[in-house]
Amino acid sequence: MFKAIYKRVIVIVLIALAMYSAIFSYLYSSYTLKETKSQMIDIINKIDKYVDYDNLQSSILEIQSFIQLKDPRITIISPNGDVIAETDKELGKLENHNNRPEIISAEDGKVGVIIRYSESLKQGMLYIAKKSKDTNNTIRLAIPYSNKLVFIETLLPTSIITISITLILAMIISKRAMKKFTKPLQELTNEILKIQSGEDLKLNHYEYKELDAISNAINTLSERIEKAMDSITEINRRTEYILDNMKDGLVFIDHKKNVIGINSSAREIFDCQNKKKFLNIIHYTRNMEIVEAVNNAINLRKDSIFDISLEDERIISVHISRVMKGVIEKDHGGAIILLIDVTAIRKNEQMRETFFANASHELKTPITSIKGYSELLTSGIPYSEEQKKEFLTRIGKETDNITGLINDILAISRIESGRGRKDKSEFNIKLMLEDMTKEFEPMLKENNLKIEVFCNDIVIYEEKSKFYTLFNNLISNAIKYNVPNGKVCVTLAKVYNKICIEVSDTGIGIPKVDQGRIFERFYRVDKGRSKKVGGTGLGLAIVKHIVNYYNGTISLESEVDKGTTIKLELNINTKNAGI
Repeated sequence: MFKAIYKRVIVIVLIALAMYSAIFSYLYSSYTLKETKSQMIDIINKIDKYVDYDNLQSSILEIQSFIQLKDPRITIISPNGDVIAETDKELGKLENHNNRPEIISAEDGKVGVIIRYSESLKQGMLYIAKKSKDTNNTIRLAIPYSNKLVFIETLLPTSIITISITLILAMIISKRAMKKFTKPLQELTNEILKIQSGEDLKLNHYEYKELDAISNAINTLSERIEKAMDSITEINRRTEYILDNMKDGLVFIDHKKNVIGINSSAREIFDCQNKKKFLNIIHYTRNMEIVEAVNNAINLRKDSIFDISLEDERIISVHISRVMKGVIEKDHGGAIILLIDVTAIRKNEQMRETFFANASHELKTPITSIKGYSELLTSGIPYSEEQKKEFLTRIGKETDNITGLINDILAISRIESGRGRKDKSEFNIKLMLEDMTKEFEPMLKENNLKIEVFCNDIVIYEEKSKFYTLFNNLISNAIKYNVPNGKVCVTLAKVYNKICIEVSDTGIGIPKVDQGRIFERFYRVDKGRSKKVGGTGLGLAIVKHIVNYYNGTISLESEVDKGTTIKLELNINTKNAGI
């Protein structure tokens, strides 16, 4: 800005000096011409007074030597226009002058004045002619004269010196003035630049009111910018916090396929914690399906959804969507990658498929049996009453199996979904177990088994049906898979807000290879024995779901031919009435 203003000031000064020189030259030329005319008229009067007409040629030559003008030329013209005396030319070579403007004016009694180019002398001349007082002759005096000549001889040196001095002074003065004027502007600029680095801005008052107004406006604007920046910083901090604490991965990609934003979850999924931003997506993941989908989103505007499997057996659902211009970049579009861990969902889907397949299989067996016995009864074959009774007994037993299976399936469904009635009531676990042992007496007597319950009076306010189902499945399994003359032991204890349960038996035990899957739905170790004792394969799965419902833990210890112990811990509110 300083240079631009400085140049403009110098140009203005030069224009002003040029105009001044032109005007001064015009005025000076006019003044010089006037003075020269007056001087030449005086000389003509003196020539008229002192000229010797008897010896005219030598007389005007003598007078010429005394004239203090540059190259004066004296001409005496007769009334008929003939040159009768001339200082610079031979008389015979001069033409008639009757048609010359200055001669015509002189013949009319005026002083003839004219400036014209002399063809004979090949230069501009000032001619002044006047009629002689004593004779009818015309006396003409001429000198070389032109405005350019006057300017070059008199004004040019002075003008050059004057313009040079004035220009130098103008440059010095304007430079100092501009520095003084632009100094506060430079200070304003330097202070404003501090905004970029986030420094506090506080401008001083200045000598010029205009700059003072600008300073106040900038101070106000700086405060607003600072507040806006603080707000933006806070929003960015919150956004970054939210993105980094998202469970799902999120990646922002520009039109060049460079990653301009990636949160912690995405880095963990891609295993690229130390990668910097603004690199191509290929630097973050080697999964070509993702890279190709990004290309399709940006170049073909095609969205993609698919699953990928990680080395740690996690399943990630990848959602890649195109983004229109203005969202990520002002003039270009881009893409967003959303990474969702769907391992549990996919496993649940697989478990659900397996569950329904197993349920269908489990239902198919008793239904097939019922159908077979029904066809036998309706076939018209003469069966005895005893045989018919046996068929009907088996149909009833298979119906009970179906009913039990359906009830177990519904129980699991209710526990998993959290639906169902939640009729909480206060009850004593010890009394509930005592009633249950009476219900199991026929099964115990059939195999000559003993059951022992070690429990104080523990009163809780919970859903009694869930605890009944829990103990019913644990105790019935301990009885079904026991050996003759065996024993079942049930132990309960209260530890702070936890109920600790242990159910052990002296039964056939569970092989090591099967222990990891014993809590899966429809999983049976000994399918033949399970079918014989009427198990659905859902008992322990229901137990595990109830334990999960109470945020508890479950563990199993078993040894083949020695027995099994199942330990549980449930987190509930308890009231101990016996301690």
